[in-house]
Amino acid sequence: MTDCWKGENQYDFAPMEAVIRRTLKSDPQGRLILRLRLDTPTWWIERHPDQVLRYADGTDSVKVHSGMDVKTPSLASMSWRRDVESLLRALVIHVQHSDYADRVVGYHPALLHGGEWFQEGTLYGKKADYLPVMERAFREWLQAKHPQETFPENVIPTAGQRNTGDIGHLRDPAKSRPILDYYEFYNNQFAEQAEDYCRTIKEATGGKAITGFYYGYSLIL
Repeated sequence: MTDCWKGENQYDFAPMEAVIRRTLKSDPQGRLILRLRLDTPTWWIERHPDQVLRYADGTDSVKVHSGMDVKTPSLASMSWRRDVESLLRALVIHVQHSDYADRVVGYHPALLHGGEWFQEGTLYGKKADYLPVMERAFREWLQAKHPQETFPENVIPTAGQRNTGDIGHLRDPAKSRPILDYYEFYNNQFAEQAEDYCRTIKEATGGKAITGFYYGYSLIL
């Protein structure tokens, strides 16, 4: 969607329309589920440098197999969530007012690596996220879950701690609760954001559109 998302509340859906019309020309009776790649536009990264994910090595990007340096917003960035929700609402309204509206039956929000809702750095040995907004969000979550406890200044486990299990890759909850807490919180960030985007689509379509996402590579990540 980066070619359609020109700035804050500025959209040009012509590139998307061209793909839709080309597809329907091949199959005039077809029904479409639009896969919406929610990659981060360069203008958004430049406008919100304090919201860009930070890896454990201090960098804010990862070089992927294509050779590109990819930057993404922190999962804890509420600015990013609000902006994406505005984009999705505008896109749905645009489709609903088009002459192909009855051909679009669903929307598939696709974020991060391959649009499949896991961090770009995961496949390259880079641990995330150490941005201050993530640190604050995790601290608030910890205080709500363990209200009788106090916590150190840095609550996110280090990369070394996260790379080391208690029995192989397995962790003993009694020994490694801080790490398990972070992974519970961190994975909730993925799920909550994905659900928010699907909810936005459902609300914008009056509950009529199909929506969903790829998620849950728990056995390989």
